[in-house]
Amino acid sequence: MDKVNEVFDKVEAQLVKQEENPIVQQITKASKSAGLPRSKLAVGAGAAIVLLVVLMCGMELVYSIIGVTYPIFASVTTMKGGDMDEAKRWLTYWMIFGVMMVASNFSGMITFWIPIWSEMQVALLVYCQAPMKSNGAQLIYDKVLKATVEGGAAKASDTVKEE
Repeated sequence: MDKVNEVFDKVEAQLVKQEENPIVQQITKASKSAGLPRSKLAVGAGAAIVLLVVLMCGMELVYSIIGVTYPIFASVTTMKGGDMDEAKRWLTYWMIFGVMMVASNFSGMITFWIPIWSEMQVALLVYCQAPMKSNGAQLIYDKVLKATVEGGAAKASDTVKEE
């Protein structure tokens, strides 16, 4: 509970700094009439806005935030650090993410009817991002993508040699 109170204290400190802001003034008025601390009202209003955006935009927004925003941050951080194992992990993730995006474009009419498909995709992305040696991206690459790409490359090479 101390951590929660710390958050509310930090929010209150920010509200104090922004006393001239018209939105903060409205929050202050609303908190007085509701009899609630304005930090709790501000956090509740912020949570309500986030919830409305998610409900209005759907899981596509969540999919984009989880599937793109954090991986971009992690990839840029990895590029600055120069850790080759970590760079390989994120390169593998981006390959799997790309395959998932292409596949979802073609399978949209079918997967639309699966009740929690978007949630399953988000869970798969989280598994693919997991900070462990054999995460989902590495597993999918090793078991599916690698064999498919190598088989296709061999066929293409044979076709070129025949001509």
